[in-house]
Amino acid sequence: MKSLKKEPVPLSAPIWVSLRRYNLLRTPDEQRHHLLFNAPNSAYELTAYSTGVLRTLKAILALDQRTKDLEIFFKDGEYAELDLLLDRSRLLINDKWLDFDASHALSFCALFAEANDDEVKIDTFSCNHVVTELYNLILVELSRDSSSELGIPPDTDNSLHQKVSEKIRQIPHKVDCKPGNSAGVIHVSWVHSESEKDWKLHGVSRHGRVILHRENTCRDEKFEFLANNSK
Repeated sequence: MKSLKKEPVPLSAPIWVSLRRYNLLRTPDEQRHHLLFNAPNSAYELTAYSTGVLRTLKAILALDQRTKDLEIFFKDGEYAELDLLLDRSRLLINDKWLDFDASHALSFCALFAEANDDEVKIDTFSCNHVVTELYNLILVELSRDSSSELGIPPDTDNSLHQKVSEKIRQIPHKVDCKPGNSAGVIHVSWVHSESEKDWKLHGVSRHGRVILHRENTCRDEKFEFLANNSK
């Protein structure tokens, strides 16, 4: 009731049954779904943090055949408290997950604890735990209807979670490209905490592969979801 900002009032069984028969009443969960489904599309401003959230989320959804084709739409969180809703092949997500402060109210970390310090700059996304938490909510939503084409049996949740946890740690951050010392050479650099840890603790150097492609073949298409949602 807290998220709906309403006080519950008990009804007698005859009144409840009659009103439900004509779809004049909703349960609290049904109302929360209704509010998110009908909330305006998000007009959230694109930032380094929100860009990182979307890229990471798309990456982990692509890991499983049943989630790779889900269409992501962000909804204005001012109108509903529900985190997300699966509408067939559309994934409707509260846009508070795109905001550094709002998303950390749900998934706390040490960086957030230091964020009030003026010296802490959030000019890139590094909070993978936020997307992991969001993915856990997606798994719950998917597993609710095991008869659905997208339904995920409960016994596969653990393996998916482990796979995502491993892959998400391999995601590079702050990728940068600069011209090399020779003609036609590009120097690509990135930050990878797992690789640095393995080198310092075990002397193991991880290798990465960079695939070059033309901009018009990039699947992300400049985050077209934000343009679509602002219409």
